Amino acid sequence: MSEAKFTPQELEARQQARGQVTIDTVRDVMCFENPSRSPEEAAFLLSTRYSQYSYESFLNSCRLVEEVKKILAEHKSKEHE
Repeated sequence: MSEAKFTPQELEARQQARGQVTIDTVRDVMCFENPSRSPEEAAFLLSTRYSQYSYESFLNSCRLVEEVKKILAEHKSKEHE
């Protein structure tokens, strides 16, 4: 993804504004903080930051975000054909 990265402070501000961990939290980590992270790496990072949630829960969410990223990439490549 060619989206602009957010600074850690901006990501934390976005998280604070949400008030709770959501799929948007996962998306921010996987798409804006470091888009090259694998779902496993992102899930580990998230489970460390938000220890009230399990690694497995984050891994499922990260895999969903990864799948959406792949679908979007395929769609964009078809638009440019």
